[in-house]
Amino acid sequence: RLSIIKEQFKLLENFLLEKPYSVQYSGTTCLILIYIEDKIICYNIGDSRSAYINNEYQCISISKDHKPELPKEKSRIEENGGIVKKDYLNCGIFRVWSKNGKYPGLAMSRSLGDYVAKSLGVISEPDFYEINIIKNNVKSVILSSDGLWDVVNNNQIEKIVEEYIIKDDCVGCVNALIDEAKKLYRKRNISCDDITVIVIFFDINK
Repeated sequence: RLSIIKEQFKLLENFLLEKPYSVQYSGTTCLILIYIEDKIICYNIGDSRSAYINNEYQCISISKDHKPELPKEKSRIEENGGIVKKDYLNCGIFRVWSKNGKYPGLAMSRSLGDYVAKSLGVISEPDFYEINIIKNNVKSVILSSDGLWDVVNNNQIEKIVEEYIIKDDCVGCVNALIDEAKKLYRKRNISCDDITVIVIFFDINK
């Protein structure tokens, strides 16, 4: 299955190159979730993240973010002539830079598109995860861009999702998570990142 998904990502990247818009400095993360019988299969590229809520309303990550400072990712980038560091004031988060430190400044180590970053060791190969929803008592799954995870911690997510699982209001849960993230961006007086959220409820007792 992983080989099939990898091949589809390659086809998608070739498709992007055929389009009239430039993807040299533009790209995207990608999360794919497949639900088969009692399993959740997740494929991940970049720093969007999937997590599940169990019967005790604990938020547990399924995927792992592809951050440039992770040893495996950093090693690959450096072997391809890239540099992993913060900005010139040593502030903010780690990013992928060329040796002159002027571009591309990508804050993740894997993506679709971002072809300039690809020349510096950024790749589009997904990681693969599999979760048994029965054994792990999965009640809900959240898929979101880093705009949510960067400001809303797991305890806050757990409280919000529990309330809306009890109400059986999946759409309301999505809106509440987005509203909480926006509120925290305003409170911290920082620029609001993209907040894309998908929530799925499971009833494993039926």
